[in-house]
Amino acid sequence: VIQLPSLHARELRGLYAKARAVVVPSYEEGFGFIPLEALASSATVVSRDLPCIREVCGGAPVYFADDLELFDVLA
Repeated sequence: VIQLPSLHARELRGLYAKARAVVVPSYEEGFGFIPLEALASSATVVSRDLPCIREVCGGAPVYFADDLELFDVLA
């Protein structure tokens, strides 16, 4: 995990495009911008199964229900 400072949109799209996966482990999410932006950059998204993410991203992400399932997905 690498925590980065605030990035410009172009830099962020480049990172998403080069990522092996973008993991969204949040227990709460407002709209789902992070997974949506990652999908728009052709990144694989692994997300906690939240209604708001399903509404915005549909079946595109790989969903997980709990932390143990996340470990299985990433293995």
